[in-house]
This record gives sequence, C-alpha cells and structure tokens, in this order.
Amino acid sequence: MPDFLVWSGLTALRNQMGAHRLGDLQLTADPNRLTEAELERLVNGGLDVSSDDVRVLPDGTLAYKDSRVLIYIRDVSQYRRSRGEGVRNLPRFHLANCETLRQMRLEKRYERYVVAARQDGLFEVNFIENNRPTRSSPEPLSVCQNCLAMLAFDGFDMHASRDVRQQKVASFRLENFFKAFPRALFLQAPMHRSDSAPLNAYPDGFDQLSLRIKEERDWRCEGAGCGVVLKEVSVRKYLHLHHVNGQKHDSRPENLRLLCIVCHAEQPYHSHMLNLFEVQQFKRIRDQMLTERSGADAQTVSASEVFSNEAFRAFARAHRLDYEDYRKRQGALWVQVGDSQSRVIPELRRWGFKYKEGRGWWKE
Repeated sequence: MPDFLVWSGLTALRNQMGAHRLGDLQLTADPNRLTEAELERLVNGGLDVSSDDVRVLPDGTLAYKDSRVLIYIRDVSQYRRSRGEGVRNLPRFHLANCETLRQMRLEKRYERYVVAARQDGLFEVNFIENNRPTRSSPEPLSVCQNCLAMLAFDGFDMHASRDVRQQKVASFRLENFFKAFPRALFLQAPMHRSDSAPLNAYPDGFDQLSLRIKEERDWRCEGAGCGVVLKEVSVRKYLHLHHVNGQKHDSRPENLRLLCIVCHAEQPYHSHMLNLFEVQQFKRIRDQMLTERSGADAQTVSASEVFSNEAFRAFARAHRLDYEDYRKRQGALWVQVGDSQSRVIPELRRWGFKYKEGRGWWKE
C-alpha cells in the first residue's frame, strides 16, 4: 500500500483543493443559512434580528437568511384589563412588505419588530406594564389586512366590505400561506433540472385564459388602492394578467393577478415598464377615472360632521384614501392624499389634520 502522505497523485489533488499543508482542513458555517438554534427560535418563538437583515423577496414577502419569515411586535405595552374583562390591544403580524411596514420604517419604529416562522398562529408576546415585563405567553394574532391585499392572498380585496374582509382574516391559516409561499428558500429542492425546466414563456392558450379570467373578475384591477374597471373596449388593452412569482408558465389561479398597466409597472422587477408610453398614457386616463369615481362616491360624504372614527372611516372609503392609524400606539392618524384626490384637503383641514412634507396629512 502506498504512503498517502507522500503519494504524488494525492498531493496534487490536495494542492488543487487548496489544502497545501496537512491538517489545514477548516470547517466553516454558511452565514446565509440559519443555524440550528436560530431555526428552533424561529419556529417556536421569535428571533431578534437587525432590520437590515430582513430582506424583501421579489414576490413581496419577507425573508431572513434562507427562510421566509413573518414579522410582528413582540413587546406590547398597551395591555389593560378592566373589571375582569380582558381588553387586548394586540398587534397584527405581517407577511409582506406592506404599507404598514413601509410607514413604520419612515417613523423609525421598524426596530420594534421580531421575526418568526411558526405555523400554528401563536406568537410569543411580552406584556409590559409600567415599563416592566409582567408575563410572556403565546398569543393568537391576526394577520395584517394590508399584507393580504398586497399579495391578493386568497382573493383578498381592500375594496370588499368590512364583513367580507374580517371573514377572510378569520379564516386565514398560516399553513396555507406557507404552502403557497414555502418557508425554506435556498434549501428547497428545485422543481426542475436544467434539462427539464419549462421555458419561462406564456403557455399555449394564454390569450384565451387571460380573456376568461378578465371576464370572471369583471375587468377590475386588483392592485391595492386602485380597483379601476376596464371593461370598455377602448381601455381593455391596459389590463394585464400578472404572474406573481414571475414564472410565466405557472398559470395557477393563486399565481395570477389582474393589474392595470400602472399597477403592473409598480410590481417588483417591473420598473423597466415605468417609462413605457402606454404607462404614461394610462396614468392620465386612470387619474380621470379615479377622480370621477371619487366624486360620485363622495357626494353625500364630507367632513362637515364632528370628527369620529366611524365618520372618518366612511369618509376614507368614499374618497378611496389610504391611511394608517397609530393612535393606539401613542402615534398619529396618517392619511395619504394623491394628486387626483386633492379635493379632500379642505375637508381634512376642517377636522384638524396637518400636513408634513414627504409624509402626508396627520392628526393626533
């Protein structure tokens, strides 16, 4: 038997591998993969990470290292009980980079969040009173509606009635979410080999499928805050069938969203569309459509009555206003007013809203 310590064949192979000296073998861990301890904390509780380490995936969902994750506020200081009746002010958990999370970044409050990946709907919550933790317990949290709308998950639509939206939230199950958006990322086995992967092109019959879905969904854009109906023949060309995961051959219903060309151009990895002449052309058309719709819906809804939460919500629905309410967290009520919605500004001023450059209109 040869002496492998001096055998030329093995020595040459070691040199190709970069192991120039015997005993130089070093085991290293991939920093982009979850450690066993991190995975244990993700699926059984929560994990404190830097906000810079949470990234947004092309489909809009959130990831930490090689795992798709959920985000929620673990430390709750607004918990109260009165005369034996539980009054809970529990936060929502987030599936995607929704408007709420973007607003929290602007307000420099994003660091309050922790990540988790458990599927039972329970989240470890620390209850804080008088600046001291009183107890920790797993609590059932509700999913953020803005996240559901952004992903159009299970057909969720912010323009639906409150009862319909609440039913969708009540029936939401994380196991169904992780089936549609698998938790494991880099460790997930590819669906196809290089020699068997389907060409990323529209399948045969896609035009007929697109027409059928548009008719079934009443030619309505499913983009958050949009909802324009493009049934008229002259504007049908501006309604697109979008593949959420970017795979044009994947025509499962849950992977298809109807989007006007403007909303389509605003999707991840679609910025190349923003300078298209058709996008700029339809922006003007859509602004006119939204203005007409806002005027028709708002004829009987104004801010002339005394401010109340119910009156404000009716006002916001009528004028299609996007808003975030942080008053329960000792923040403000923020309203975003688009260029085509400027007619509501005098009404907001009557209710005491103030304007902050780059942020929008707010009221404590």
